[in-house]
Amino acid sequence: MFKPHSDGVRHPVVVFLAFVVCLAAKAQSAQIPSTEPAPATYYVDSVAGNDDGTGTSPGTAWKSLAKINATTFHPGDRILLKSGSEWEGQLWPKGSGADGRPIVVDMYGGGLKPVIRGKGLVEDVVLLKNQEYWEIQNLEITNTGPKRAVRRGVYVSLEDYGEAHHIYIRSLTIHDVNGVDSHKNKEDTGGISYSCRGKQKPSRFVDLRIENNEVYHADRNGIYGTSDRWERDKWYPSLKVVVRGNHLHDIGGDGILVIATDGALVEYNVVGRANQRSEGFNVAIWPWSTDN
Repeated sequence: MFKPHSDGVRHPVVVFLAFVVCLAAKAQSAQIPSTEPAPATYYVDSVAGNDDGTGTSPGTAWKSLAKINATTFHPGDRILLKSGSEWEGQLWPKGSGADGRPIVVDMYGGGLKPVIRGKGLVEDVVLLKNQEYWEIQNLEITNTGPKRAVRRGVYVSLEDYGEAHHIYIRSLTIHDVNGVDSHKNKEDTGGISYSCRGKQKPSRFVDLRIENNEVYHADRNGIYGTSDRWERDKWYPSLKVVVRGNHLHDIGGDGILVIATDGALVEYNVVGRANQRSEGFNVAIWPWSTDN
């Protein structure tokens, strides 16, 4: 048996044994499996797909929007729609990404954007509700019904959620959305709309980007954001909002309107022929209850 030196310093063998125990503990910790699934890529093909497939390769692609909508996706996942595919109905994928690992909706297999037509059967062709860390890009979207109603191309909605981070809407083509033109519902109709509401918990976006989209023949608004916390006695503004590089034309009412933001950046957008079918007062681009 080794004994400590008379000066109280431990014997080198004791120090070595302690080091070995520490390494073993770290190794055991590293072997504990993560409960979060690894990121996956899912393919969707409206022609050759099959919802009974795994969806994780072009050869086993899913077929329907219903399959996507019934799936909860995880941080880092990608949902790729086949170029040239067409669907009717609504795209509302579930789940949220995470910081540095957003969930991405995009296209694959060519340069022709996949098309989703609401046909007036749904209020929102593409919907995110109380979700964060999403990027949606390279889709063509329409939503025309037999008569005007509350109707949108893309709707990103928060309700009693708190802060939602990193929502990017990019390079979409949105057209032929025949929403209503009433003052009561004007915030809820048009091409791209986002809203923050919360009776129990104030809600807002942090890092919302709407970039390089084309919106035309849309009613009532082209790009519109609103909040129930726009009044100054309860002001709770969205932060890091960017509306950039969008091209809008033939818009029924307002072209671009941001409400209740602090530090929003609206730049390099082109709006032609706003206020085409509205009985109210509208302009091409304007803010309301915004600072900085």
